Amino acid sequence: MEFALGSHAEVDWTEARFFLNGKETIAYLFVMKLGASGGFYVQAYPFEKQEAFFDGHRRCFEFMGGVPAEIAYDNLKTAVKRIMEGSRREEQEQFIALRTHYLYQANFCRPGKGNEKGGVENAGKEVIRKFFVPYPDVSSFEELNLYLHEKCVELLNKNPKWEAEKKALRQSPFNCTRYSEARVNSYSMVQFETNRYSVPVKYVGEKVLIRVTVDQIEIVFEQNTIAVHKRIHGRHQESLVLDHYLELLLMKSRALGNTRVYRPEALPPVYEQYRRCLAARNPRGNRDFVKILMLHRDYPSTLITDAIELALAYNVYNYDGVLNILMQLGTDTLRVSHLKPEKMVNIPLVQVSAPDLGKYAALMHNGGDQL
Repeated sequence: MEFALGSHAEVDWTEARFFLNGKETIAYLFVMKLGASGGFYVQAYPFEKQEAFFDGHRRCFEFMGGVPAEIAYDNLKTAVKRIMEGSRREEQEQFIALRTHYLYQANFCRPGKGNEKGGVENAGKEVIRKFFVPYPDVSSFEELNLYLHEKCVELLNKNPKWEAEKKALRQSPFNCTRYSEARVNSYSMVQFETNRYSVPVKYVGEKVLIRVTVDQIEIVFEQNTIAVHKRIHGRHQESLVLDHYLELLLMKSRALGNTRVYRPEALPPVYEQYRRCLAARNPRGNRDFVKILMLHRDYPSTLITDAIELALAYNVYNYDGVLNILMQLGTDTLRVSHLKPEKMVNIPLVQVSAPDLGKYAALMHNGGDQL
């Protein structure tokens, strides 16, 4: 088949395996291939959910610098709500918003006829053969996508029609965000899908809005963002931020060492060392430690770590002492500026004679004789 420049593209998902921090992992690859040039772009995700589907479009359009006139799809649930007679489809509302925003036409293959968009399926096979043999070994999906970007650019630089097709595309930005509502439970957490995310304890019982992107969870209360988390891609897991619970821990500080929110391994080792010293010397030592943790709201973490190390060195074991050291570290050293000669003209010169200390030596000598 032949297509005019900028007129047609195909989209598909395919799976590939790679090493994520040394562990074999599945990546879901969003592939978009342009019809005239055959050039394609790929992005990897930990799932095939709707926000990833939308984000894949956005990233491909941004990379290509524009939008084709039509895109061919399988009957994906993220795009199609119901297959109707013939070529008619009842589309998902958010998918309609996507293509309406970018002003392109969506065409869907007949059920079970994925070969009708064989170009992008072949592109997916090429991606796995060229980009995932051997398995890339990366530390994050961000690093994997950077690798895929470089590989795509390398291939497209050899494609003689690529630049011409890019110029034939149309343009525009789309918000690839999903929204959900939730109520903050008694543990100061909200649940999205099967995972839970913390918010400050003062919002317990409140109804909040959750903004969801491919890699981030943002929790909003009355138009204000109250918490931001990296999105969890597993199931039945928690993302807890210690700062969200400090007011509660201030009232129940004796339980600090046994709570799920305080993880010593997440802080520099000197913190837990100092906490233990505080607790051993004072029954309210944990409370002082929580107050020290609250200082992170006003001071840089590196400065607080330095202050705690100095407090240990000086045997200072209380909140006020750490705060005093912290304030000194945050204050510039006083600089003494010398008086200029013209300002010293009217200052009288005072001559001071050195005292004769011989008299004192005599007294000491006589006193020694008497002893």
